[in-house]
Amino acid sequence: MVSSMALDFAADKQPQQKKEVSMTEERSTQLMQRCGLALVVCRGLAQEVEIVNDSFTRLFGYTIEDIPDVAHWWPLAYPDEAYREYVKAEWQTRVARAIANQSEIEPMEARARCKDGSERWIEFHFSGMGDTNVVSFIDLTERKMAEGALRKSEEKFLKAFRGSPVAITLSRVRDQRFIEVNDNFERLTGYGREEVIERTVSEIGLWINPSKREELRKRLLSERHLHEVELDFRTKTGSILTCSVSAELIEVGQEPCILSIAFDITQRKLAQEALQQSEEKFQNVFRESGVGMVIVSPEGHFIAANKAFCDCLGYTEPELLDKAVESVTFPEDWPGFSQRLADTLTETHGFQWFEKRCLHKSGRIVYTQSSATVIRSRNGDPQYLVGQVLDITDRKKAEAAVVEMSRKLVEAQEQERARIARELHDDVNQRLAVLVAELEQLQHKPLEIDSRVPVLQERIIEIANDVQALSRELHSGNLEYLGSIKGLKSWCNEFSERQNVEINFRSDVSSVVPLDIGICFLRVLQEALHNAIKHSGTKRIEVQVSDHSGDFHLIIHDSGRGFDVEAAKQGRGLGLTSMQERLRLANGTLEIHSKLMDGTTINARVPQKSEKVSVRAAG
Repeated sequence: MVSSMALDFAADKQPQQKKEVSMTEERSTQLMQRCGLALVVCRGLAQEVEIVNDSFTRLFGYTIEDIPDVAHWWPLAYPDEAYREYVKAEWQTRVARAIANQSEIEPMEARARCKDGSERWIEFHFSGMGDTNVVSFIDLTERKMAEGALRKSEEKFLKAFRGSPVAITLSRVRDQRFIEVNDNFERLTGYGREEVIERTVSEIGLWINPSKREELRKRLLSERHLHEVELDFRTKTGSILTCSVSAELIEVGQEPCILSIAFDITQRKLAQEALQQSEEKFQNVFRESGVGMVIVSPEGHFIAANKAFCDCLGYTEPELLDKAVESVTFPEDWPGFSQRLADTLTETHGFQWFEKRCLHKSGRIVYTQSSATVIRSRNGDPQYLVGQVLDITDRKKAEAAVVEMSRKLVEAQEQERARIARELHDDVNQRLAVLVAELEQLQHKPLEIDSRVPVLQERIIEIANDVQALSRELHSGNLEYLGSIKGLKSWCNEFSERQNVEINFRSDVSSVVPLDIGICFLRVLQEALHNAIKHSGTKRIEVQVSDHSGDFHLIIHDSGRGFDVEAAKQGRGLGLTSMQERLRLANGTLEIHSKLMDGTTINARVPQKSEKVSVRAAG
C-alpha cells in the first residue's frame, strides 16, 4: 500500500517537473533573445541551430532560416574558401588544446561576412553543456578600425619621426631618459642611437649650460610647450651646435613624455653674424670715408649721407634727407644723370665716374664724379643705390689753370720768337746791312781800305758777339762744358757786360748740381734778371746758389722798386708763370718776396734727390 501510494505520488509529480523544466527553458530562451550580446545555440551532432537571438540578427543580418545549422554558417560568413579553411583549422586547434588542457576554448578573432556583404571583425566565445553549444559574438570592428587607424597614425608618425629633416627626440618626464631619437639627431650630434637610448642629456653632455636646461624643463612642465628657443649644444666631436628648439608634453602609453624638435641654425647664425659684421663694416666705411657716400632710393630721394658728402655740399644729413638728388644737381646736368640712374636700375651693373655739377647750399657750383651700385632684393627688385661722390672742383680748377698756363707758355714762346726775330731784324740785320753798304763804298774808294778795314772788323766782331749772346740765351753750351755753377756764373758775367749792370754771383754749393737742374736754374735766372733790368731800375743784383736741407737753392735779390706779387700773378704777364711751371716740372717750388720800393727776392728750390727733371723744365 505504501508502495502504491509512493508510485501514485511520483506519478502525480512528473507532470509538475516537466512543466517547471519547460518554463525554465522558455525563460532561458527569452533571456537569450533579449541579451545584448549576439548568441547562437546549437545542439546535437548535426549542430542544428535552435536559437539565433535578435542581437545576432542585428549584427550579421542572418536569421535562423538562413543558418538552420552550423554547416550553413561557414560559407555565408567565410565565402573565401582559403580563409574559411584557415578559420576552421584555427578553431579546431583551439578546441583540441582545450580538450588536452581540460580548459575552456580560447576566444578567437576573425573577419565574418554579413548578409549585406559588409565584413566585421568578431571575437568568438564558445561554451558547451552536453550536446548543447552556445556561441557568443563580440563585435570588434570599431576597435579594429581604431587600432588600424592608430597603427597607421603610428606608422606615419614613425615615418615622419625617422625621416624628418630636423632632429627629433622622445624622452620620459619622470627620469628624463631618451626613449627614441631620429636619424637626423644622430647626424647632427654625432651620437649613435645605441649611445643615447635610456641615457639622459646630462650623461651624454649635450647641454653646454645645464642650469638653462633645468629652467626650460620647469617652463615646459608649467606651460606644456616651448616654441623656438635658441640653444647651444656640444656634439660628440666637441663642436658647438646652435639649434632652434621646440618641445611638447605628450603621453605615450599613458607615460608622460617630452617630444623635442631641434632645427640646426648654426650656419644661419654664422651668416647673420657675418652679415651683421659686414653691415657694421659698411656703416663704418660709409660714415668714416673721406669720399662722399650716399644711399638713394629708386625714386631718387636721399636715404643717408656721410659727413664727407654733407661737407661737400654744405648741408647737414637731416637737411639732405628731405631732398631729392635732382634738387642738388645743376639743372643742365640733370637729364643726362637721371637717365643714367634709370638705366642702372634696369641693368645688372652700376656706373662709375659720371661727371656732373652739383649745387652747394651757398649756391656755388661743385664739380663731382659719381659712381653707383644697385642693391637688390632676393627677387631682383632694386631696393636702393649706394653712391660715391668725389669732389673734383679743385681738380677742375687745376686743369683749367694748366690749360691757362699752357696757353701762356705758348704765348711766351711766341713772344720769345718775336723778340729773337726783332733782335735779328732790327739790330743784327740792320747792322749787317750798314756793313754791306760801307763795303760797297770801299769798292769806289780803294784809298780808304787800309784805314776802314780795322773799323769794319771791329763791327763784325761785335755782331758776332751779339749773335753768340743771343744763341746762349736760347741754349747755354757753357753749362755743358763748364758745369752748372761755372756756366751760370759765365752767363751772369756776359749779361752784366751787355746790360751794364753789376751782378754779384756767389756759390755755396758743396755737391755737384746736375745739368738738368742747372739748365732749369738758368731759365729762371734769365727770366728774373730780364725782369729786374726792365722793371726794378736797379744797377746791382745779387745771385746766390746753395744747397742745404736736401735742396738746391737759387736766390736772386735786387734792391729796386719791387712789385705787388699777387697782382702780378693775376696779370697777363708770362714771366712768373714760366718760372713756376719750369720749377713744378722739376718737383721744385718758387717763392717771391717783394714790396713796393723795398726790392725783390726770388728763391727757386729743387730737391737734390728729385726724379730726373723733365725736358720741359730744363728746355
